[in-house]
Amino acid sequence: MAYNIMTFGVRGVDADALTAGNQQLNGNVGPNELTAANLINANGIPFQQLLLFMGAANNGDLNINVGETAFNLSDMGAGGAVVSLGVTNNNDPIRIRANGLNGTDTVGDLTANVYYDNARGFGLANIREKNAASSWLNAGDSLTFSTMA
Repeated sequence: MAYNIMTFGVRGVDADALTAGNQQLNGNVGPNELTAANLINANGIPFQQLLLFMGAANNGDLNINVGETAFNLSDMGAGGAVVSLGVTNNNDPIRIRANGLNGTDTVGDLTANVYYDNARGFGLANIREKNAASSWLNAGDSLTFSTMA
C-alpha cells in the first residue's frame, strides 16, 4: 500500500486502548501501528509520543481517520525534546537523523538534540542553542528523513 500524505504530531498514547491512561507508552515500548482507540485527547499529559500519521486520507488533524495509520516514532521529554529518535525500530516507516554544530567549529550527529512542537514543527538545539525555545533549523543544522523499506 502506498502512503502519500504524512503529518507529524505529538499526542498522548494509551498502549492497551481499553482504559484511558491505563498503559501509556513509555520508553518507546508498545505498538508501532496505532488505532484511534490508542489516542488520548488530553494534551500535556505524561508519556506523550511523536507520531507519524500516514495515508491518502490524511487531513493533518492529528487524529486517526479512515484511511490513516499512525506510527509511534519517539518518546517526548521535557520542553519538547524528542528523546528516543536514535532507537532503531525497523517497524517504523521513516527514520529521522540530525546533524549540526556540536562544537566550536565541528559538525556531527545531533539526533539526541531534536525538538518538536505541534505549532512550530521540528527544531534542533545545536551547541549555541541549548534549549527548546531556541531550537530552530539554522546555522548549518539539518534533518534527514529516510524511508524504511
